[in-house]
Amino acid sequence: MRPMAGKEQMREPDDEQLLARYNATGAQDAFRLLVERHTAMVYGICRRGLSGDAHLANDATQAVFIVLARKAKGIRTRGMLIRLLLKTSRFVVSNIRRDRARRKRREEEAAVMAEQQRRSAEEVSWWTHIQEYLDEEIARLPRVARDAVVLHFLRGMPRRAVAAELGCSAAALDKRLYRALETLRIRLGRYGTAVSGGMLAAYLGECAAEAAPAPLVAAAQAAALGSATGSAATSVAAALARGAIRMMNLARLKTAAAIVAGVAVACAGGAGALKYVAATREPAAAVIDRAPQPHLKRAGRNLIRNAAVIGTTGWTLTGDAVYDAGLSRAAGSGSLRLTSPYRWEGDGPDPDTSRALANWVPVTPGRVYTFSLYMRSTHVPRWLTLRIDHLDGDRKRLKTAEGHYRFEQQTCGNSVAQRWEEAAMEFRASARTHYAEIKLFPWVSEDNTGHVWADDFYFGEGTGFEQPPSPKSAFAGSRVRVDALGNYEVKRNGEWVPFFLWGVFNDHARDDFSVYSAQGWNCVMRAQSVQHLKKCAAAKSAFNPDGMLGCVEISGYVNPEHGVDRGLTQLDAGLRDIETAGLTDRIFAYYWNNGNACNVWQPNIEMVAAIRKADRDKAGRPMHPIAILHGAGNTARVYANAGLSDAVGAYVSAGRPGADGGYDFGIALLDNIEGQINPVSFATLNVTGPLSAGAFRANVYNAIIAGAKGITYWRDGYGEGSRKEFPELPPIDEQPWWPEFPRIRREVDRLLPIIRRPHWTSWRVTASTDALRFGARDDQHTGYIIIQNPGGGSVAAEFRIDGLPYQPSVVKDFLTGATLAPVTANTFRLRMEGYQTRVCLLERSGPSHAAVLHRPACLTSATRTQPFGPARTLPRPKRLAATLRKQEPARREPLRPESAVRARCACPNGAL
Repeated sequence: MRPMAGKEQMREPDDEQLLARYNATGAQDAFRLLVERHTAMVYGICRRGLSGDAHLANDATQAVFIVLARKAKGIRTRGMLIRLLLKTSRFVVSNIRRDRARRKRREEEAAVMAEQQRRSAEEVSWWTHIQEYLDEEIARLPRVARDAVVLHFLRGMPRRAVAAELGCSAAALDKRLYRALETLRIRLGRYGTAVSGGMLAAYLGECAAEAAPAPLVAAAQAAALGSATGSAATSVAAALARGAIRMMNLARLKTAAAIVAGVAVACAGGAGALKYVAATREPAAAVIDRAPQPHLKRAGRNLIRNAAVIGTTGWTLTGDAVYDAGLSRAAGSGSLRLTSPYRWEGDGPDPDTSRALANWVPVTPGRVYTFSLYMRSTHVPRWLTLRIDHLDGDRKRLKTAEGHYRFEQQTCGNSVAQRWEEAAMEFRASARTHYAEIKLFPWVSEDNTGHVWADDFYFGEGTGFEQPPSPKSAFAGSRVRVDALGNYEVKRNGEWVPFFLWGVFNDHARDDFSVYSAQGWNCVMRAQSVQHLKKCAAAKSAFNPDGMLGCVEISGYVNPEHGVDRGLTQLDAGLRDIETAGLTDRIFAYYWNNGNACNVWQPNIEMVAAIRKADRDKAGRPMHPIAILHGAGNTARVYANAGLSDAVGAYVSAGRPGADGGYDFGIALLDNIEGQINPVSFATLNVTGPLSAGAFRANVYNAIIAGAKGITYWRDGYGEGSRKEFPELPPIDEQPWWPEFPRIRREVDRLLPIIRRPHWTSWRVTASTDALRFGARDDQHTGYIIIQNPGGGSVAAEFRIDGLPYQPSVVKDFLTGATLAPVTANTFRLRMEGYQTRVCLLERSGPSHAAVLHRPACLTSATRTQPFGPARTLPRPKRLAATLRKQEPARREPLRPESAVRARCACPNGAL
């Protein structure tokens, strides 16, 4: 490129000179030099515009240079070549994207409706999110600013050379770059991504000028020159070139027509000035490639005798329960058949009730066990209850402090009739528990005919399932949608905004819901009327500038005490009133507490049918999901597969079950049990007494670690009725944790990009103690560990990291930036104080890019409710000049996306 003659460097011909030679004599060496000089820039534009598809970018790049070869004679002014390449690249990319969109629409139209509703939107890294729009916005810059950005960033020219090329001083160039980057920052913010000018400059400088693959340069030269001389170019590239030329000609015609129309308006003396209105654009939902949800497998030894049910050894059968040798999940054994549902008579169960007992399973005090079996029923729904009693060392039943027998219980159902499905529950042995007594019996159903079978039992230490989790189905509502991970989004002012649910079970005695909103809650869970939704709309605060949302509570409409006809009549009237009052946009979901009508079924179907019919927009699309809180997680799949629910939640607790109101197993069960297809979206803290700030914090983080995408709190003990029912439950604003809640809300807002990611990773972390709860996350190719101490005492632990795709050097606190510990041989030590929570960022070894990768401002659109957010703006021109001078030495060699970017990101595919 720059041959030396003695000690003097010969000046290389510029673009205009090369074009002049090519146009005058057809010198192919001159054109080849032009292609070699600009292929990297064109390839980078095409690859970014096509979301990193290298094969399509190759064809697109060749098409651009085919167009250049055909239009070279029309380039007469300085700088016109760069503008033509930019314009052509955008047209080619636009054509490809439009064709892909058409093909995608045809595929979607051919798919069945059930498959259409499975689509989900997931947040991506901010760079992936903006790269599709970056080149369009660069092209829209004023000419002076655009030329500076293209030459310095996309061409990789040093600042002095750019200043000389543009005929300005270095100081003037710095000002142009500063204004250009600020303009880009603001315009890119309109697509829902807050990015600072400094981050944009760093990524443009390091990543935008992608080096084209060596074979592409030769291919582009051959395609362009072959096209110019009449030879055949590659079919794909030639077709793309023809499409780009047609689009460019059409654009010229539209421009001319717009000018004529403008003159006509001016001549007509129109009073209003012509205005340019930027079309609002909703970026296409992108899906990140991620590892599939792992199978949480059983780990403990099976402690049940005769688990496969070969005869009745080890089992006691009462009532009309029998051994069925003719039906088994696996050949060579039988099963237990149960028929009559559970009934209470006098001081105990009806002797005719079908029951099966497995007595005296030995357990270790303080350990956690999973009890599971396979169940099958003649029809759906038919319920089976699993119960485990706690026995002491003398095999006597233990009692609670209130004097009740201590037991754990779950109700189960099949999603499909006549099919074996796994059902499971958790058992936590208390400090005095040495034996477990297992019982199972049919529960009361609407239709108690037919049978329930049970087979292949398991009782082992740890949490695990024999079957892998079932894929989850997203809900694509037009007002509120839920992706397959359980993440919520609500539509505000025509834009989808990510939403972490903070739902409070409000007390209707309160006249003003602002007490909830000002503290950080964004949804009330018991909005039963127009008046309640109006209170939500009026509850505006700094946390909720548009007011709160409300869940229309529907549990009462299927309660048999209300009567079916009366319930549905009230429901229809209430939904009509909400629509008439214009409060449909205040609805977040239809909330079904506990799915607590297992003993009825047809009223459930009729209620949901009424909601589905009423909850439609003008285009006939569903608007809001039906969300169920399941106290018995094995029933969730029955409702989900019957189409009665769209999202589910579970109770969760950081302490022992009942201490803070809940169960640790709930989310894991809903997330992993076979046949459960609703996304798991929220966790409920069931609190019936005062709760300390530390315990509340631990509850929240425990739910997030488990995978919850929202938190609800039961409940506010404000009114007189609440105080009579729960005398130990204080009003919510008198709870010890109440002053701490705004801080927790702000923390979660900052953590939202991490929370919205899958709650599993391809790498794992282990600890030297069971006293802490923790979970791993990936975000923007960086690893995080969320840790919480559920107890009040200090705990020191050593953590080990295995399989992380890069080598961490230190552990930092994500929220404060403070260094917590060094990482040596993939291990680090931390001390967690009582109820303390931490989000640990695993900092990379080598040159630090923390300002780009790890700053809280570097968030995806998942965290922004306003377009620009608090992202840091670009330093003033003098500081920018110093930053760019530091970057220039690295540009003396071409940036290789397959090497340099991988080395910096330390990720397998090199994507940013």
